[in-house]
Amino acid sequence: PIFGFTKSNELFVGRLAQLGIAFSLIGEIITGKGALAQLNIETGIPINEIEPLVLFNVIFFFVAALNPGTGKFVTDEDEE
Repeated sequence: PIFGFTKSNELFVGRLAQLGIAFSLIGEIITGKGALAQLNIETGIPINEIEPLVLFNVIFFFVAALNPGTGKFVTDEDEE
């Protein structure tokens, strides 16, 4: 399957997450500002308006992680 929790998909998403963290740290070193301040530089939205959106995302994905629903991990044997 193209979509779903396959080993290759999870590996790809994990590598993208690692790149995102690395580029965030590089941006922080270059600008001297944290991730939310960098978002303020890019979008022009004040940090006090960004923080509630970030908090909502954190809560939403925390609840989604606790209640995964009907997702199914596809093993290598099932993939063929």
